[in-house]
Amino acid sequence: MLSRKLSAKKFQTLIISPRSYFVFTPLLNSTAVGTLEFRTALEPIRSKRHPHIEFMQAWADDVDFSSKTVRCEESVVYPGVETGSRGSHPDVENAQTKKGKVWDVSYDKLVIAVGCYNQTFGTEGVKENAFFMKDVADARKVRKRILECFEIASLPTTPEVVRRQLLNFAIIGGGPTGMEFSAELSDLVNEDLLKLYPDLKGKVKISVYDVADRVLNMFESSLGDYAMKTFAREGIQIKTQHHVQSLLPNLPGLDTAASAGCYTLNTQEEGEIGVG
Repeated sequence: MLSRKLSAKKFQTLIISPRSYFVFTPLLNSTAVGTLEFRTALEPIRSKRHPHIEFMQAWADDVDFSSKTVRCEESVVYPGVETGSRGSHPDVENAQTKKGKVWDVSYDKLVIAVGCYNQTFGTEGVKENAFFMKDVADARKVRKRILECFEIASLPTTPEVVRRQLLNFAIIGGGPTGMEFSAELSDLVNEDLLKLYPDLKGKVKISVYDVADRVLNMFESSLGDYAMKTFAREGIQIKTQHHVQSLLPNLPGLDTAASAGCYTLNTQEEGEIGVG
C-alpha cells in the first residue's frame, strides 16, 4: 500500500475510505466455500505497525481543487441505522438508511485510488438478485446461500422439481474469478457437502456461462482449453456464447412461496432456467 511506503518524517498520511480494511480479493472465492476464514482475506487499515497513518471511515463525495479540500460523508454503521446514501454496508439487513454527517478535509497532496462497482451491463434483475464476489460481505452471502440451498433441498417437503433447481448453481463469467469459484464450489460439493447430504448425490449441477467463445480469453488459448477439459472431467458445464438477458425472483411458473428463494435465469440460447 502506498500509504505504508511514505516516510512518516516527511508526510502526515490520512486515508479516507468507506471501509476500515483492505480486501485481498483473490482469496474471496476460498472464503465463500469455507476453505479459508474471512479474516485471512482482510488487512486492517489501522495497524500498530503503522501508527503514523491516520484513518477516517467515510465516503469521499467531492473534491474542491481550488481550495484543496475533500468533502466527506461518514459511513460508520450505527445500531439499526445504515449511514451513507450509497449503502456502505450492504450486509446490514433491514437497516434504515440516512445521510451521514458531512465535513471537509484539507490536503497538500491528493492521491485518488478508488475502487469500482460491479458491472451488470444493464441486465435486468442482476443488480437486485445476483450474488457478487467483491467484498467479504458478498462472500458471506454466497456461503450462507449455498448452505441454505442444501438444507432446503434435503427437506422431505421440498418437491423434486424445486430440489433440482435449488441445487442448480449458475456462475456468470468465465474469467479468473468465475472459473476459480466454480472449481472451489465443485470441491466443496464433492468432498464435503455430498457426504453430509448423501440423498442429494447426482442432483447438484454447476454451470459457467460466458458470452465469449471460450473461457479465460484474456490468457493464451491453451490455458482456456485446459480449463474446459478439466472442468468437463469434474462435471462442471461450460456454456460459452451464452447471452444472459435477465435474472428474476422465483422459479419459472411458480410463485414466491413455492420457489424457496430461487431465481429464474433467462438466457437467449436456453430460455428460462431455475437456479438456486
